[in-house]
Amino acid sequence: MKMAAMNSHQIIVCYMIWEGSIWVWLDSKTNSAYVLVLVLQ
Repeated sequence: MKMAAMNSHQIIVCYMIWEGSIWVWLDSKTNSAYVLVLVLQ
């Protein structure tokens, strides 16, 4: 199980990889963007 978090600007983008499926959330209500990549082995 691996988790990686990255910080960016303007929007929040969360990427979740679950058994080959990719879920994307976008939120423009905050000033910083968080990219979360979750990989399950």
